[in-house]
Amino acid sequence: MHNDDLSAADRIGDSPLALWRGEVPWFRTWLPERLPWGTETLLDEVPTEARGNWGLRLGGYATVDGVRYASGEIVVVGSESELLSLMSSVTVATDLVVPGYDRLIPAALAAPHRRRVDLAAYRREHGRRLLRGLLVTAALVVVGFSFEMFLFPALLFATFYGLFPTVEAAMALPRRLDRLPVAELNRRAVNFEFFRRWLLGRRSRLLNASLVGLALLFLAQTYVGLDRSILAAALVKERVLEHGEWWRTVTTGLMHGNLLHILFNGMALYTLGRVLVALVSPPLLVFVFLLTVVTGSLASLWL
Repeated sequence: MHNDDLSAADRIGDSPLALWRGEVPWFRTWLPERLPWGTETLLDEVPTEARGNWGLRLGGYATVDGVRYASGEIVVVGSESELLSLMSSVTVATDLVVPGYDRLIPAALAAPHRRRVDLAAYRREHGRRLLRGLLVTAALVVVGFSFEMFLFPALLFATFYGLFPTVEAAMALPRRLDRLPVAELNRRAVNFEFFRRWLLGRRSRLLNASLVGLALLFLAQTYVGLDRSILAAALVKERVLEHGEWWRTVTTGLMHGNLLHILFNGMALYTLGRVLVALVSPPLLVFVFLLTVVTGSLASLWL
């Protein structure tokens, strides 16, 4: 998930001092306290050695004043002006450290919105992201199909760095965030960030067991032969329609034709499944999985 709808370009007051008044961060006002993710405990605590300082937690490797830092490390500076200089020189930072607050502040909440979204700027930004995603996807697909040995990695990179950003930008473009008042923009930004952190921290044994089960079945398919296993249990339409083997409408959901197939299906199961088990109920995952497999099989047979 991403919060790209609420661009930093639409915010005023990028100084870290805009984060808090005294020891109260600005986003505390907008925390959805009645919801499971409406708590500041979802934010990591500032390490003891960094407290009372200004600083950044890095989201990638960076060199600061000749010192090499790894992703996840905290760079501490002595003043707000030094922090602002550091922010302009570091490519990716995930969190901020400010004096007087004992938790790391998400970079996504570095400053509150103080004005409405500029629709023209918003659409230009997402239009560029859409075009860039399309170009990356097209280029990697061409490379993959031109050089068979690079097909799998090319399609994988095309999905993560081309297709996903393209879909996000396409979904964001028609949204009229310019119609939202400033208070609603801030409420959405805070709710999204805390929900994202809460969701990432949720664990489900059922979901993990399902992913492991699919992987083991794929290994078994590979052992006996992919073509042989597909003929035995996948949606071979002649076997269903002419021989009445309707059980294939269920077992086909457990079969995969290649590594790319199971990788994408596993990603879909994990991405959607963790939302389902967190917000509703873990057992519902089984029902939804069976329902989608059967309805997909029936649609395939009908079409």
